[in-house]
Amino acid sequence: MTFDALLREGMSVDVDAYWGAGFLEGRFVSTDPIWRYDDETRPYFVGVTSMLDMGTGEGGILAGLAPLPPHTVAYEGWLATVRRRDRR
Repeated sequence: MTFDALLREGMSVDVDAYWGAGFLEGRFVSTDPIWRYDDETRPYFVGVTSMLDMGTGEGGILAGLAPLPPHTVAYEGWLATVRRRDRR
């Protein structure tokens, strides 16, 4: 398939129905990275009192980084998938 044909196909797909890339099932091969996200981010938590996570998805990766800074805010552009917790 040519690049232009792949581009046309990609532009015609309803990404909401496929949650972004589900239409690539069986056509995309992924491997795990050689690094771990939590190992890369934890050093930045030292002495931090607030954090913003943009594009948090369902929140599982962020939750896995606990304990989080006291004022942590997560934002996701899709419809809410995790309830907001207000600790006030």
